[in-house]
Amino acid sequence: MMPYTMDGPSDWKTYGIYKERLVLHVHPELDMTVVENENRRVILLGYILDWQNPEFGNGDIIKMLLRENRDFESFLEATFNLGGRFVLIYEDKECCRMYHDAAGQMEVYYYKGSKGLACGTQLPIMNRYIALENNMANGVRDFYASEAFADASMQWIGEDTIYNGTRKLSPNFYLDLINGEVVRYWPVKPLRKRSIQASSEMACWMLKGFMNAISRRSKLIMPITADWDSRLMLAATKDIRDSVTYYTVRYPWLDDESKDIRIPRSLFEEFGIPFKVLNPGDEADADFSRAFMDNTAYPIAKNIPEIYNIFYKMFNDSINVTSQVSETIRNYCGTIKTPNGRLFSTYIGYDGNNEYAAKMCDKWIKKNLELAKEMNIDLLSLFIWEEGLNWEASQRTQADIAIEEYSPFSCRNLLEMMLSVNDSYRNKYNCILYRRMIEIMWPEILYEPIDPSLKGSLKGVLVSMDMFYSVKKIFKGL
Repeated sequence: MMPYTMDGPSDWKTYGIYKERLVLHVHPELDMTVVENENRRVILLGYILDWQNPEFGNGDIIKMLLRENRDFESFLEATFNLGGRFVLIYEDKECCRMYHDAAGQMEVYYYKGSKGLACGTQLPIMNRYIALENNMANGVRDFYASEAFADASMQWIGEDTIYNGTRKLSPNFYLDLINGEVVRYWPVKPLRKRSIQASSEMACWMLKGFMNAISRRSKLIMPITADWDSRLMLAATKDIRDSVTYYTVRYPWLDDESKDIRIPRSLFEEFGIPFKVLNPGDEADADFSRAFMDNTAYPIAKNIPEIYNIFYKMFNDSINVTSQVSETIRNYCGTIKTPNGRLFSTYIGYDGNNEYAAKMCDKWIKKNLELAKEMNIDLLSLFIWEEGLNWEASQRTQADIAIEEYSPFSCRNLLEMMLSVNDSYRNKYNCILYRRMIEIMWPEILYEPIDPSLKGSLKGVLVSMDMFYSVKKIFKGL
């Protein structure tokens, strides 16, 4: 999206936005839904799901939202109960605003500069048509070129990108397309605490509803390992298991006795459900690899064989359902008495000694500490939501060249529901909340252990005793 029509691929569709002041350019393979109602128009890029009405398509949902809500604020709040992977543009006589799904799994970057306002999901493509300048400020460029950044799976922190004047739109914020301002729209009221039983039951209904809805849109594949997150996702598919292809990837560091292969294989054999162990291979088509690298801001080259040989060649007509975004819920490790950037940076893949990552984490903490207290939200959980999911959104964008991916956890009301329980139930290593939900949806799949390890069990005990951080200070690396 930019202030003029770009001289680009002829098969891209174009639409005027806000009295033709901006031009939206849409890739032919990107789902787009346009609904107009009186003096209002909504453009949906991607797909949206209603767990209560799983049979509804994109158009049905948008028409319902417009019919039942008369202004942007009520329309926005109505989408809190919906899932999907999308960008929404809402336009009426008074405003023109853009926001994305709850976890920001369809990325939005925006540029504010002498050329006007521009937006896109891929920085290299934006740069191709706007000619952006490299960002050399505050060590940004050095950070993105560092080994630490690569080792952390290209997990960045903050709004700054590799280009000047270009930033990432974070979850819980919308972009005003008239003045270019970014506005936080959530949270607006304190999180109400709920019992684990009430929260578990409601979250189960929502997860199963979303899985029902997405199964009506496409064939599904789902990775299953030995961890909590994928076991919970497996439980949510009990009623549609015949329409899901379950798999795990045999990475070079895994063999048949590795828990992420052995445990799910045993589990599926017990129920007589097909389960695939897939080899990612070592090479990929040269043209595919070139397109991947040229159009990705933070490309992880080692992922190309898996994306090409598994997603592109085997399942490009399916949706890959992932348990990612779940980390927003399952991250509790005890009371953090003094939140600081070095500690928080360890949660996004750094060792706590990266100065830039720690500085940006400190900046985020300073900006949001009081907000989290006022809204009764665990600060670390909000941090993971708004900053820790960056690399996952980037992974979704990178995989777009081969397959569509979806996380059922990208729903604001679902995340609120699961965050509303006592923090101790969200123990990272022994998640009582997830166990309770699995017991409700498919208790039989608990007969195989979940992420078994002596170290993990010990950490879980320390978290339950609220001693994790104090012991960690004494024995670094525990």
